[in-house]
Amino acid sequence: TAILVAVMLIVIITTIQQLYETAFQQASNQLVETAKSQARLIESTVSNSLKNKPTPYTAETEAVALALIRQTFQGNRGFGQTGEFALAKKVGNKLQFLLGHQHINTESTKLVKHDYFAAPMQRALAGESGTMITVDYQGQQILAAYQPVTVFNYGIVAKVDLSELRKPF
Repeated sequence: TAILVAVMLIVIITTIQQLYETAFQQASNQLVETAKSQARLIESTVSNSLKNKPTPYTAETEAVALALIRQTFQGNRGFGQTGEFALAKKVGNKLQFLLGHQHINTESTKLVKHDYFAAPMQRALAGESGTMITVDYQGQQILAAYQPVTVFNYGIVAKVDLSELRKPF
């Protein structure tokens, strides 16, 4: 009986672990695709709205484009219970968040220092794309997908709390 119970526990634990790893990989792939599609949406929106403007773009041109981007994302506060997007650019040695964070007013675009909490955005602004597990601005452990947005050298991050992914397990 003890051997049968031990074997069943091992099978159950192994099955749950494999299900979790599969669900985690699916969530990671979905975040990557979401970040890519949002980056392409922003690039397309900006390029269509500025197609008759000369390059390099000016601060005024960027302000017009940013207003259009904000209008496009208006009312979009994320996905799932904890999922959200952030759009930022690098200003000197700081990050300026232009969109995002359910818990931050998107109209304020204050500068924040580069720190551990902004690691996915730093990577996006460095031209990298991918996923990582890190801690967000609220101290929550997250899975984040990051993608550069070529227009205006922006970066976009799509993130979800790991607790949301682990909840079913």
